[in-house]
Amino acid sequence: MDQSAVIGTFTAGPGSHLLCTKADLKEPRFLHLASYMLGVGGLATLIALHLLTVPSHVAIYGYAPGATHVTTPAITALGLPANTRPWITQRQPPKLAHRQPSSNVGARPTSTLAARPRVDEDRQTGLRMTLLPWTVAFASVVISFLSLWRAKTSEVPDMAMASVTGDGPLGQSIAEDSATIVGLQDELLVVGCGVLGRLIAQKWKEVHGSNARVVGETRSDASHAELLALGIEPQIKGEGGERTYSNVVFCAPPTGNDDYPQECIDAAKKWNGKGGFVFTSSAGVYSEDSGGVVNEESPVNDQVPRIAKMVSTEKECLKAGGTVLRLAGLYTAERGPHTYWLKVGQVKGRPDGLINMIAYEDAASCAVSVLGTKGVGQEIFLVGDGVPITREDICKSARKLNSLADKPMPSFSPGDGPSPDAGKRYDCSKLHRMVDWQPRYSSFDVGMTEMAKMGF
Repeated sequence: MDQSAVIGTFTAGPGSHLLCTKADLKEPRFLHLASYMLGVGGLATLIALHLLTVPSHVAIYGYAPGATHVTTPAITALGLPANTRPWITQRQPPKLAHRQPSSNVGARPTSTLAARPRVDEDRQTGLRMTLLPWTVAFASVVISFLSLWRAKTSEVPDMAMASVTGDGPLGQSIAEDSATIVGLQDELLVVGCGVLGRLIAQKWKEVHGSNARVVGETRSDASHAELLALGIEPQIKGEGGERTYSNVVFCAPPTGNDDYPQECIDAAKKWNGKGGFVFTSSAGVYSEDSGGVVNEESPVNDQVPRIAKMVSTEKECLKAGGTVLRLAGLYTAERGPHTYWLKVGQVKGRPDGLINMIAYEDAASCAVSVLGTKGVGQEIFLVGDGVPITREDICKSARKLNSLADKPMPSFSPGDGPSPDAGKRYDCSKLHRMVDWQPRYSSFDVGMTEMAKMGF
């Protein structure tokens, strides 16, 4: 064995040693063993990463009393007796060969090729390390990648070395995820983590990876256990302090908010401007109700207080540089006007009145797509599936669901107001022109058909 290859030794208490040498670097389990021996979260891994920065490949070999581990041919070069299990030592690291000088009999032994690796004599005082000076310089760089590396290698132990060196898909994943750690470009704050907010968080993780950080802000902690189960970090409003985020979605409902525009302003203050800021508004702000076509420029009926509140909130979002999504009627298999109408058995409105719909899932994916699109700040987008449907056809389509198949068709009665109640048609061409997005469910009827196949 080339003893000049020895880098140093480390001790983690009586009988537990690490000997660091140049070696083949093909046994990722060495790194796991080192971590277990030291007993401090990832410290040995950090040492290994430091050593890997030198031109000559370096591996860490561990020796702990009573421990048995797999061996490799490289271990035979470390001087362990042939008739003993490798990786076992009796409170001493393996000794390298020494010779006595031919003269000066009382002189201290010297190595044939180099001095013995340095060992801390005080093994009773916990972790001691003696590293060459160059290892310290890399600590600040490597520590930021340590937690991610540990998580990856614990899931896929046999690929641990690939994750360290950057070779293979796992190494590529770490390189990609490093942007999340350093720049936090993949982080998202969802203000108002209800049905839509949770779906936005889930879609965000689908696009940016499960390690992408998503914080869900709520008014209380009632739903925090559910959010944690979805991989969302719960946070009660006001707890975040001055922390800002690269991407923010404000999708809290206007109900229960005394000053809805101010809520949007508060959310915008948590956006650092690096990504996107989106407000999920409502397409129910338009004056048109005679069956005509509307787009983002069509007149709004801000004489109605609830609509005026929504429009004022949109203005605050645009003022902050954000994007407004005016969403059509939202639905899932279990939520939406269809469930209410069929269960109650009555619909206040013309059967042929047009309604524009969008699945919750599609609204969420649209929000995520907008967040990832450059140049859409201070824009308003009308969001729907593009296929208006009558109230009567909504009920007919909904009866495809197993849960509503036994419900009779409801009765319809004209509305109380002077409006013709014919509805409107959405022109969503601006959205499709500026954002690369298409709904999964191209119409409400398609949505009901597909959801019925899923067992709803």
